[in-house]
Formats: sequence, C-alpha cells, structure tokens
Amino acid sequence: MKTNKNYGFTLFEVLIAITLAGSILGSLSYLLMSAMKTRRDAQNLHVAVILAQKVMNEIKTSEETKSDNGTFDSNEGYSFEYTIEEVEKPIIDFFLGTDSLNTGDDSENSTSNSDMIMEYMKSNGLIQDTSQSITIKMLQYHVTIKYGNNQKYEINFFRGKEIVL
Repeated sequence: MKTNKNYGFTLFEVLIAITLAGSILGSLSYLLMSAMKTRRDAQNLHVAVILAQKVMNEIKTSEETKSDNGTFDSNEGYSFEYTIEEVEKPIIDFFLGTDSLNTGDDSENSTSNSDMIMEYMKSNGLIQDTSQSITIKMLQYHVTIKYGNNQKYEINFFRGKEIVL
C-alpha cells in the first residue's frame, strides 16, 4: 500500500484563498476611503459653521445695514455672503410658528390658535379688538458660507425693531 506524502495546498485552494483575501481587502479599503471622505465633509462643515457664526457676530455688533460678500484670508476655499434686510411679519406668527417665518408648514389648527391668542391679548388690554393687525418690524440677518463643490451653510438671525399696531 502506497501512502501519499505530498503535503500542501492545491492550486485551486490557493486561488480561492487569494480571491477571498482580495475581496476582504477591497471591502476594507472602500470602507476606509468612505470614512475618510465623511470625516473630511464633517470637518469642512464644522469650519463653515464656525465661520458663519463669526460673520454673524461681526455684522450683529456693527451698524451694518447693507449686504456684502467676500473670502476668508485664513480659510482658503471658503467664501461668504450676507444680507441684512428689514422685514415685517405678523406677530401672531411668532406664537404659532407658522410658515411665514420659513420654519415649516402651517398647522391645520392655526386659525383656532390664532383666535385664542387674539382673545387673550384683547382680554389683557394689549389690543382693542381681535380684528386688529399687529406686526413686528425686524432686521433679518442672513449669512451663507460657500465651500467645496457647491456646498453651503446658511444661518439666520432676527432682531426686532418695533411693533406696529
């Protein structure tokens, strides 16, 4: 009786092992590249948020009333635009959170809420009758930071000026 003393792997087994190792390494490299892109995008957004807050704080503390744009010396690839405009909105929108402040959709029951708030204001002597329109004049500060490939971050701030009965 002859015994086979050849130890080792067949060519087919080696090919399967190489294919399996290549698939695993390919998947890992894809995951690594994807994670690096996500980290870079998050870092770019973080810088954009900080720059937007910086621009917003600068224009809020100044007496600026005009729009402007520019770039950042210390942050290449980032640019900014800001607008300052006077807007007038019904004061009831602040209580109801309706769409005229661009915060979302109007709710279905906003009319009944509006009536309740107007009645409350009348009963407390804040207005003469419920048909009276109350608006608030305010400055709207809008800052846009542009970066990367058509990416942008926007921030708004409202500063009240006066209430108009």
